[in-house]
Amino acid sequence: MIEKNYFRVKEIIKEKNPDCRLVIITKNRSIDEIEKLIRIGHRDFGENRVQELESKVSILNEKYNDLIWHFVGHLQSNKVKRVVKTCEYIHSLDSTKTADKIEKSCQQFNKKVKCFIEINIAKDPKKHGIFLEDLEHFYLELKNKQYKNLEIIGLMTIAPFVKAEDTRIFFKELKNAANKINLNELSMGMSNDYIIALEEGATFVRIGRKIFE
Repeated sequence: MIEKNYFRVKEIIKEKNPDCRLVIITKNRSIDEIEKLIRIGHRDFGENRVQELESKVSILNEKYNDLIWHFVGHLQSNKVKRVVKTCEYIHSLDSTKTADKIEKSCQQFNKKVKCFIEINIAKDPKKHGIFLEDLEHFYLELKNKQYKNLEIIGLMTIAPFVKAEDTRIFFKELKNAANKINLNELSMGMSNDYIIALEEGATFVRIGRKIFE
């Protein structure tokens, strides 16, 4: 069933937006389930909890040396070093303090990490991220720091959990905001709304439930 779901999602991506990258969210999923996807060629996986990320990385990276890990959860500053050690992408940057720590940890591990600025697109008090109206100032602040190892590549958002079609306006807003500051990558779209996100220009979609259930 996992393999069947995977190929169905991949087919939709190919039809709607073939350049989009699929990040499979493995939260609460077993090693066996993840390995089914690895065996059919998938390499991009995402986690939102540091401890679970580390546990899976320690097992799977021993067996497979080409996996790409994405951190998609809120990143607490005291856990930055652990995430930088294991991940190539961070989808949830929302403070300069965290950015400074990412840069410092990257230097310690002699690696580069690609980051998305997280936007709280609907100003949901239960969600993290900066507001759209603060984006230009925040991005300029990051650029002025001239990081060598932290690369800002795009914007990320989690749309409100509403009818799929009703998320379109939020994805349009995110794309417009990215265009204004010349960022090319958009991490948007999850299991319930990824098709709309694809239609609106997502370059990364983050899908778990649609694959595993």
